[in-house]
Amino acid sequence: MARKKQPEPEKDNAERWLLTYSDMITLLLALFIMLYAMSTIDAQKYAQIARSIAGAFEGGSGNLPDVGDGPAGESPSIDGEDPEQPAEFSDLYDRLVSEVAANELSELVDVLEKDNSIIVRFKDSVLFFPDSPQMRDEGRTVLTKIGMILADMSNAIGHVRIEGHTADTGMENVSAFDLSAQRATTVLAFIVEQDKFPQAKASIAGYSHYVPIAENSSEEGRARNRRVELLITPPPPEEVTWETILP
Repeated sequence: MARKKQPEPEKDNAERWLLTYSDMITLLLALFIMLYAMSTIDAQKYAQIARSIAGAFEGGSGNLPDVGDGPAGESPSIDGEDPEQPAEFSDLYDRLVSEVAANELSELVDVLEKDNSIIVRFKDSVLFFPDSPQMRDEGRTVLTKIGMILADMSNAIGHVRIEGHTADTGMENVSAFDLSAQRATTVLAFIVEQDKFPQAKASIAGYSHYVPIAENSSEEGRARNRRVELLITPPPPEEVTWETILP
């Protein structure tokens, strides 16, 4: 007759309390971090850390750079404020528009907003002599007014791309690329040397006639296409980390 197997003695779980203790310490640490962040009285930072902690408790990674409800990498908007476009950048648009209006330059210079950027568009006849990269005296005066505003508000600017454009005259001419690039270079040198705009925040591009804004079938359309544009973009949004949230 087989001997009945004796039940194994129950193991000692004296250290099981450590699991509960470690969970409690983790929750307390998260609570203290949240309270500390609240003490800085920064609504945006509070929202970011709250979302991160909530995500971690729900099984997420708790990483902070991707805390918005919108597309990946978008920071949350607090009280209608867009963190990707600082208020100073909006002020730049207002100042440029006011400068153009105050000096009655609306027939020569356009200031436009497009896709979270600002475009300052100069007619080529304002800045340059026909078919030449040499700047006119009138062009220097107009560009000085715009360049001084850019230099004064350079901290609110991420980058300025200076674009040269020509008109399509019906003939393929490689020199049109040279002309558009040379004009862009002339404008860059002027705002850097005369207006003291940071050179590291500027670049040039010569597009010849390949980016028209009007039909080339008329002289009026070709005149519109001959232009220099400043494409001004804001600084990139600051990457959110624990170091930027907690002072």
